[in-house]
Amino acid sequence: MFNEDILCIIELDVFYPLL
Repeated sequence: MFNEDILCIIELDVFYPLL
């Protein structure tokens, strides 16, 4: 769960600026 949470946050942080 912890890993998924971090991955989700990192992915969003990396996807948001990309978009």
